Amino acid sequence: MDFFSDLKNPASLHKLRCRIKLTLTLILTIWLSIVSTSHLTVGKKVKGIVRYLQIKANGPWPRLINLEVTKYCNAQCDFCPCWTIKGYPQLQDYSPILAKFRPIVLSLNGGEPLLRKDILDIVRSCRPYCTYMTMITHGQLLTEEKFMALCEAGLDQVCISLNYNNERHDQERKIPGLYQHFSELVPKLTAQGHDNICFNTVIMEQNLEEILPLAHQARAWGAKISFSSYSALKNCREDYRVRESRLTRLEEIISELIALKKEHGHILASEYYLREIPRYFREGHMDDCQAGLNFVQITPDGMIKRCSEMDEMCHWTEYNPDEIEKPNPCNVCWLSCRGETETPISPSRLLEFVAK
Repeated sequence: MDFFSDLKNPASLHKLRCRIKLTLTLILTIWLSIVSTSHLTVGKKVKGIVRYLQIKANGPWPRLINLEVTKYCNAQCDFCPCWTIKGYPQLQDYSPILAKFRPIVLSLNGGEPLLRKDILDIVRSCRPYCTYMTMITHGQLLTEEKFMALCEAGLDQVCISLNYNNERHDQERKIPGLYQHFSELVPKLTAQGHDNICFNTVIMEQNLEEILPLAHQARAWGAKISFSSYSALKNCREDYRVRESRLTRLEEIISELIALKKEHGHILASEYYLREIPRYFREGHMDDCQAGLNFVQITPDGMIKRCSEMDEMCHWTEYNPDEIEKPNPCNVCWLSCRGETETPISPSRLLEFVAK
C-alpha cells in the first residue's frame, strides 16, 4: 500500500517515470548494440552505458580523460607550442591514475604520443581501467606494423590529425610527405577490414572549404572523421577563427556534414555538437563549460588541468570534483572534448552511439 500511496506524490511519480524511461532506453540500446557491428563491441558498448549511469548516479566525475603522455612533438605547427618544449618530465606508469578515474573514454595524446618508445607498454597498462581508448597522432610515425601492435596492445582507435586535403597539410605540420604517407597507409589498413581509423579535423577560417572534401576523402579511404572547432586559447591567433562574413557558408557546410553523417555514418561528431559550431563562432563563447567535471586533462607528469589550455589545478592524487570552481570562469572554446561530453543523452544520441 505504501508504494501505491507514494505514487500519489507528483515528485515520486515523475522519478518513477524517468527510471522507467531510462530502463527502456537502456534495454533498447543493448539490443541495438547486439545487432550492430563495429570495432566498438557489444560488451564495450554495454560497459560504457553502465559506467555512464554509475557516474550520473554518484555525482560529477570525469567520463573522459585526456592523457598527455608527452609534451614533445616533431611537427612544428604554428598553432601549437609543443615543438618548442624541452625537458618536460613524464611518468613511466599511468595505471594508478587510470585506476582512480576509470573513465569511459581515455584519449592518449601529446605532443606526439608515438615519440614514446614505451607507448605499447602504456597502452597495455591503461587498458584494464577504461572502456574505450583512442590515440591522437599526426601520423608520420604510424606504420602498418605499429598500427597492428597498438591494436593488439588494446587500443580501440587511432585518430590522425588532418586539416587539409592535400599537401597544404604538410606545410601546416612542417613535415614533408605527411599527407602522401597516410593517403597510402590508411586505405591499405581499411582494405584489411580495420574500421577503427579516424581523422580529426579542426574547423577554422583557413580550411573552411576543405571540410566537405575531407569528409568525402575519409569515406573514400574507408575511414571515419570527426570535427572540432578552432580556439585561440592555445596561441592567441584570432585570425584562425571563422570570420563573421563566412558564417552563412559555415552553416551550409554543417548542414551538409549532418546529411553525410546520416547517409553514410562515417562522421563521428554528434549532430548536437555540429549544430552548435556556428553559434560558437558567431557569439565567440559558450557558457557553462563542464571542464574539470565531465573531463579533465592530465599532464605527462600527473598534474590535473581543467582542460589542455588552462593552468594546473592539483596532483592527480588530490583531485576532488567538489573542490572545482563552479561555474567555470572560462567560456571561450567549443572544442570537441568539451562539446561531446556535454551532448544531452537522449534516445536519438544513444542510437548514434550504437551505430558507430
